[in-house]
Amino acid sequence: MSRTIAVTGTVVCAVLLVFSLTATTFAAPIGWADGHVTGTGYWTAGNAVKLTEDVTKATNGALKVTVFPGSTLSTGADAMNNVTANVMQMAGVWGSHVAGQEQIMELFDLPMFVPWDFEFRTKLWDAMYPDFAEMLHKKHGIWLMTMLQVEPRMIYTKRPIKSLDELKGVKIRSMGPVETSFTRALGATPVPVEAAEIYTALQQGLVDGNWFPDSAQYAFKFHEVTRYIFDLNNAGAGYFVMVSEKALDGLPANVRQEFMGLRDLHSKRLRESSLDGTKKGRSLLEGTGMKANVVPAADRKRIMSMSSPIVEEWAARLPADTRPIYLKAKRLVDEYNASH
Repeated sequence: MSRTIAVTGTVVCAVLLVFSLTATTFAAPIGWADGHVTGTGYWTAGNAVKLTEDVTKATNGALKVTVFPGSTLSTGADAMNNVTANVMQMAGVWGSHVAGQEQIMELFDLPMFVPWDFEFRTKLWDAMYPDFAEMLHKKHGIWLMTMLQVEPRMIYTKRPIKSLDELKGVKIRSMGPVETSFTRALGATPVPVEAAEIYTALQQGLVDGNWFPDSAQYAFKFHEVTRYIFDLNNAGAGYFVMVSEKALDGLPANVRQEFMGLRDLHSKRLRESSLDGTKKGRSLLEGTGMKANVVPAADRKRIMSMSSPIVEEWAARLPADTRPIYLKAKRLVDEYNASH
């Protein structure tokens, strides 16, 4: 009798073990949506796709992230709210798109504010990351995976622009409040156009030109409808990769740890892509026949004088809780400018 009980117990344990292993093996993966402002032709969304592969591998398939390039959920005034509410678990957004929710997110887009020195920029991003991360965590329930700037923005036009005076009245597609103000200050006419409609707008003459980085102008084939570059070398749009803390909290502890551990790798790739785009973008455009016109020295001085009031007016409107973030960035930029 006792032997029968022992054998039966062994069988039961074996059955339970098989059931447990089967349940583990066939557990449905957790699915996340990652909305990205750009299409896969540009390196921001391209690196997001690489991240999904890393996530699947690191978590043994327990977490699967699907990238939705050019997603309407990651653009416009609701982008940050969508991540906070866990409507979208992740998003890659331009700072200008969420400036309506948090004005400070437009910091890196300020005209002629951050110098184009890649080594300095990386130091600035590292210095400012804790401030942005704390603000997004406390106010919006968002974990900031990483942030940086994409390549400097130029103006691309159908006809050659060789001076500021020749920009007068030219219709330029602009992104966000700061770039719109800057475009107007330069004498051009800013026109709001959705990213997906830029090519058609240029083709049909709704706009005469657009702001973009060199590599993006090439990636989205806008060189087919613009032929000239006015080499302003301005700013570089702020790019933020956001994750819903509600989504993070819903992950098993080991999966959450593996996902968050990919931050440094993703940041490194994005930075390398930004630098690579800066180095290669211009040669790619010129290879298609586009011609660059360098801004005359006298015009560049005028441009700097035009940009200062825009930055000052923007800073004056900052809420008290985020103004210290701007002041910290300004101090670092001022220190750099004083030594160069």
